[in-house]
Amino acid sequence: MVGRLFDHAGPHTVCAAGLALLGGAFLAASRADKLWQFQLSIGLCVGIGIAFIGNVPNSIPLGRWSGPRLPTAMAVVYSATGAGVLVLLPASQILIDHAGWRGAYQIFALGLLVPLSLLPWRLFSTGSPHVVKRSDPDFVDEGWTLLSALRHHAFWALFATFFFTAIGMYAISA
Repeated sequence: MVGRLFDHAGPHTVCAAGLALLGGAFLAASRADKLWQFQLSIGLCVGIGIAFIGNVPNSIPLGRWSGPRLPTAMAVVYSATGAGVLVLLPASQILIDHAGWRGAYQIFALGLLVPLSLLPWRLFSTGSPHVVKRSDPDFVDEGWTLLSALRHHAFWALFATFFFTAIGMYAISA
């Protein structure tokens, strides 16, 4: 779904929507008075916001900039997720100790919205002029459907990789 939205609306719109959802969710969580409000903001809105700025939309510009070095570039970018968890967990605790949990969510909201909204998203989407684009006029990309992906072993290998990586990373962070 995010990939289709990215193709249709472009990276600037998708990333802006993701950042707005994340920042808004953190601000809403900082004001939550009931458990369902917290679950809606953090559970649903943060999940959707992460999907909008996560691996799918990031891999598209990454491919446009790295060309044949895509595997190395993806490894570096995806390793940042683990590094982010290692940095954000202790930072969260320090913020909670000094500003309270509501203040910590407000600081994270501003910390996300301000610097990330200033990034040159349109430049990211254009890609590098040095990366060779496919110029074969006979090439027809028939694309993937959900059903064809579910039948392919590569889909299940990637699914398992991301699923078990997420379990390994986020199980320890709780």
